[in-house]
Amino acid sequence: MEIKAKRGDLLATLYWTQSIVERRNTMPYLGKCTYRILKNDIRVTATDLEVGVRGRVDGEVAKEGTITVNAKKLYEIIREVPDEQVQLRRLENEWVEIRSGKSIFKIVGMECGSFHNFQSSTARDYRRFPHPLFGR
Repeated sequence: MEIKAKRGDLLATLYWTQSIVERRNTMPYLGKCTYRILKNDIRVTATDLEVGVRGRVDGEVAKEGTITVNAKKLYEIIREVPDEQVQLRRLENEWVEIRSGKSIFKIVGMECGSFHNFQSSTARDYRRFPHPLFGR
């Protein structure tokens, strides 16, 4: 997995994960966000098992793949990098390298598994169930 994206685009997507990810690490995946990179599509997903958020980041895909990283650490690193262009690259043993300008960071990732594969909902799905207050 290897991508290049604008710092602002990554920050905008990671910002929303901060309110979702678990602060306490009762389950390892709850403090993480998943990056899924396929062709020209970069998806970021996070959940706390009740609420989930999925975002898309514009960028260049050099190599497809997936990785799960600590959402808070990644957000803090990308918020502080000096350059507007950020490169994320998966290394051996689930490590992730973050490059921006002359700065290089390495953080531990996890194998993705299927934890963040939650289903999308549409407005039509909600209409099947009556609302407790309005009866529709």
